Amino acid sequence: MTVLVEGVRGIAVRRDEPSGAYLATERRSRLAPSTCYGEQPTQLTVEVRRNFGGVTARSLLGGEFTPCLKPQELVTAFEVPFGDDLVEIHSPPNCQSELGRPLIAGLPRDFVEAVLVGLMDESVGALAAGVLRITRAGFDPAGSSENTFTAVGQILRSVVSAAQENRDPAAAALAAMRSW
Repeated sequence: MTVLVEGVRGIAVRRDEPSGAYLATERRSRLAPSTCYGEQPTQLTVEVRRNFGGVTARSLLGGEFTPCLKPQELVTAFEVPFGDDLVEIHSPPNCQSELGRPLIAGLPRDFVEAVLVGLMDESVGALAAGVLRITRAGFDPAGSSENTFTAVGQILRSVVSAAQENRDPAAAALAAMRSW
């Protein structure tokens, strides 16, 4: 696990956060072209925190990347499952946080498109052909926003890309945090 804090920003990167698992009733997917092949599956979880005056923006997102080894399939699929907003918002905060109090496990419908925008941002790192499936999420009803979920999606893509290329995911997270 890596926890990075600089001033008002913080990022935690770890292999998994089981308490961020949630029940999904729907799923949105997007495809993007790819030009390379991955070799190993990768599972990482990223949590972000940024203080804006009296508001602390926080979000957690974890995913599994499974490479595709079929030469005819040079595409990366992004899958984002989400659940019932009313159940999630009224759930107790039970998702462990490395950067503050516990979050609520789940991904409200309002943040799904923001996650996809972040995951599909090619400027933060290339991904091999395969599937990046979101498996963990945590939010703060008062502090999560579309912006934080776009940022955590970008950072998750960046650290998965680094891991796939045998680079240090913590260094990728630090660079992302400094640009956020």
